[in-house]
Order: sequence, then C-alpha cells, then structure tokens
Amino acid sequence: MLPFLTDGADVDCQEPFNLQEVARSASGFIERIDETAKKLDASVSDLQRVVLNEQTLTNFSVAVGNLRTFTEQAMGTIGDINAIIATNGSQASLAVSNAVAFSQELNRLAGSADMLLATNGVEISSAVKNIEFSTEILTNLMVDLKSGRGLAGTMLQNEQFATNVQAIANNLSITTSNLNRHGLWGIMWAHKPPNTNE
Repeated sequence: MLPFLTDGADVDCQEPFNLQEVARSASGFIERIDETAKKLDASVSDLQRVVLNEQTLTNFSVAVGNLRTFTEQAMGTIGDINAIIATNGSQASLAVSNAVAFSQELNRLAGSADMLLATNGVEISSAVKNIEFSTEILTNLMVDLKSGRGLAGTMLQNEQFATNVQAIANNLSITTSNLNRHGLWGIMWAHKPPNTNE
C-alpha cells in the first residue's frame, strides 16, 4: 500500500512486524526461564538433601515431642503452684502482712534514729572527737614506749632497770605477805638471825 499524501507532506509509516525478532526474543526468554527452573530445582534438591533429610526430620520430630512433654510438665507445675497457693493462701497473706508490719517498724526505728541523731548530734560529735583524741594519746604513748621515754619505756628498753623493778615488786610481795601473817608489830619487832660474819 502507498501512503496517503495530504497537502504534499509524507506521512511516516510504522515498520512492519518482524516475526523472526519476536521468535528470537521468545526463545531467549524461554532459555532464561529454563535456566531459572534448573537453578530452582537444584535449590530444592539441596534443601531436601541438607534440611529435609531423614535425620533432620527425625530430630525435628524429637524436638516437637520434647516440647510437648515440657509443656505438659509446665502445666503440671503451674497446677501444683495453684494448689499450694489455694491451700496456703492464709499463711501467705499472713507472711505478707508480717512483712508489711516489719517494714513499718523499720521505718519507725529509722525515724527514732534520725530523731536521736538530731537531738544528740552535738554530744555524739563531742564523743567522737574525744575518741579521736584518746586514740591520738594512745598512739603517742605507744611511740614513747617504743622510743624508751617515760618509766614504762625505760622498763621496756633497759633490762637492768626492768630487773630492779621486778626485784622491788618481789620484795613488796614478800613484805605484804609477812604483814598479813604477822601484822605490823610482828615485822617491826621480829628477832633477826644473828650475823655470822664478824
């Protein structure tokens, strides 16, 4: 057919339908679908071989059985707990009320302690300072003892002095024992043995 001319201008015609090009495109499309189907088939085969094999399905079946057993045991445990609560409800309520009462007593005790600290804070602070001062004095005394100052320090450091003080203490012990046995006059008028040395 010839194109119609209007007003002396050419009208563009569409290209003729190319059946061979469509067949080639369809053939490529079918090849791609076939390749995709092969990949899908290989994936399904791998899935059956790795995941859905007999061992995996057996393990899954065992897991489902274990889950069912666990669920039954959990339900039994919940039933036992409900029975314990039902039979011991009054004791549980009493325990809770006792805990609440104990908590209230603790609150009152804390309030009393706060009041005690508030009203006696000055005295407590003074007592703590006195303890600190006494600790410092004891520390100084221990330092003096170690360095040999004072009577006690001298006794600790000087063995001769310590021996003399021990002898004095022994003599005092003998004297007081004699006082208890003979009395003061008995000691003063006691006949001393005569000296054997001329």
